[in-house]
Amino acid sequence: MKWRVGNHSFKINPKQNNNNKTALLNSTMGVNGEQTSAVPYYSNHLQFTVDIVEKNTRLIKKFSHIDSADFVSISHDFGLNQLHILDGNLIHVYSEDGTLESIYSVKPKNVIRSIAISEATGLNAANAVDGNDVTFWNMQDSKGSISLDLGFHISLSRVSILCEGKQTLDVSIYSDDSELLNDSYETSEEGDIWIDFPATSMRQLRVEINNASSQQIYNIEAYYIPSVNPTGIVHLMNEVAFFYENDEGKGTLMITDNYGSELQKYVYSDVDGIESTRQLAWDVGTPYIYTVSKYGKVYQINKLTGAYTLIHETEDYRNNKSYDLNVYQGIDIYNSHFFVLSKQNQIDFFDVNFNKIYSIDLLGHNLINLGVIDQSNQWFVLTDQHLSLFEMNLAKLQLEDLKSEAKKGMVTITDDNNIKHKAVIKQIGINRFRNLNEARYEVSCSGDLVT
Repeated sequence: MKWRVGNHSFKINPKQNNNNKTALLNSTMGVNGEQTSAVPYYSNHLQFTVDIVEKNTRLIKKFSHIDSADFVSISHDFGLNQLHILDGNLIHVYSEDGTLESIYSVKPKNVIRSIAISEATGLNAANAVDGNDVTFWNMQDSKGSISLDLGFHISLSRVSILCEGKQTLDVSIYSDDSELLNDSYETSEEGDIWIDFPATSMRQLRVEINNASSQQIYNIEAYYIPSVNPTGIVHLMNEVAFFYENDEGKGTLMITDNYGSELQKYVYSDVDGIESTRQLAWDVGTPYIYTVSKYGKVYQINKLTGAYTLIHETEDYRNNKSYDLNVYQGIDIYNSHFFVLSKQNQIDFFDVNFNKIYSIDLLGHNLINLGVIDQSNQWFVLTDQHLSLFEMNLAKLQLEDLKSEAKKGMVTITDDNNIKHKAVIKQIGINRFRNLNEARYEVSCSGDLVT
């Protein structure tokens, strides 16, 4: 049974307010209270008590088998209950119990279009390199060869082939006259394969295909995969966002599918400090991604358009930038609040307008990054040694939520029967009796019931 005060939910605890006949539901609202039937009692005067009780911040589990020394960033997804952890260009995907499920890499899409076809077998070979997935190159006798003149020497590291449906192809790839690989590849259900090889400089690219079950090749594309080592990651339901500094020193936001293949990319040339971004956060259900730089600037980016807005600059930003100090390491969003992790193992909590509320210190853990489980006080933490799971004491954050609602003047209170009442809270009393480590508050609220 829950009440909502504005946008925040509280459980009902009747133990400490049974005799309060002027209470809205003849009960006390408590965050960790027992469920009970409440008898409605309406009065022009409103009185209720909120008990906020949390456990002290504590370590729940240490995943000793996961060495996090080389990990730089973590994101908990909002659908599959998985952790995506950055290790250079590789992303390790773990279940919440610490089981490694998969590893994938970030794959920017830089298509190299050929200048001309220097040699080919079959009919209409130009259709294989026109970028059109409808037109096709018609090979002969289940095999074909095509040579592409790239116009100048360029480093390639991937070739993709799109053919007719699922099948197995024998593929040989040549750089000028040197064979790079010769192997069998199984296509996807849609008929595409991605073939990676060490970056090789070439002008002529030749692709030979044998034992195809279909004569039709719709597309052959060559790619240059630049060196990409993201510093920030956040999972976006069916997409993943990465942030990295490109070869020209410019901050780059890349949106990929769940397998790391590029869908969109935004490059920021003259945005102060954004190239030093250390982590990303997503405001779930919106197009907005938030970045925090190591010096202390926070930007909001629209992932649909790439448009950005500076929303916060820390007081020590200029000093950090002048001395190239890597101070800020993480950002995430919890229950409409921002939190920012600093290198001093301090977590600063902010409201939606980036007004600082309070801080939590996790001394002795040497934190690298944090990943919040959606709407939960259990957070995955990357330290310099292991992945760990913490239960965070967020009692003070809940207290600030209640105070902020009361300050609005008119507030909507929704009871457990989903009946809404308008009230003006005129007075709040905070009892810190037996309050240890900011973990317990008894908040008395009184005011006038409007409807």
